[in-house]
Amino acid sequence: MLKGIQTYRPKMTASALGTLLAMQMILLGCARPTPENSLRHLNGYWQIVSVERPDGEEKNYGFSNVVDHIEVVDGKGFRKKLTPQVDGSFKTSNVVEAISTNITNDRLQLQYSTEFSQWTEEVVFADENNLTLQNEQGIRYLYRRYQPLAIE
Repeated sequence: MLKGIQTYRPKMTASALGTLLAMQMILLGCARPTPENSLRHLNGYWQIVSVERPDGEEKNYGFSNVVDHIEVVDGKGFRKKLTPQVDGSFKTSNVVEAISTNITNDRLQLQYSTEFSQWTEEVVFADENNLTLQNEQGIRYLYRRYQPLAIE
């Protein structure tokens, strides 16, 4: 240390240290997605962005005229394919995929069923604008929240 220069070291009180540690835990807790948090963001209208295969092959959708409508309440719900119309309405088929949710090993799973088939997808990531699902074959489906085209 140089002569005449003193180093200032502020003293941290126990309560200040406790507050700092609590804030860090809150921030770290918010940064890590949880299945319950993902479930909160699941409902709504989603448009496919891309599909990623386990071998690395990727298909990007510049535009898709199909929107997935997902609605889940108390662990049960549905997914329906919709086609947006110019007037803001949707055309729909009569095909409805029933959904039940399951949290196992800290992972959110969506179990689908129709009269013809049953399958499971895992919610890899979900927030207010993005959704990533992975099926049992390891194929990932990346979605973004649907935004209607503004035609003026």
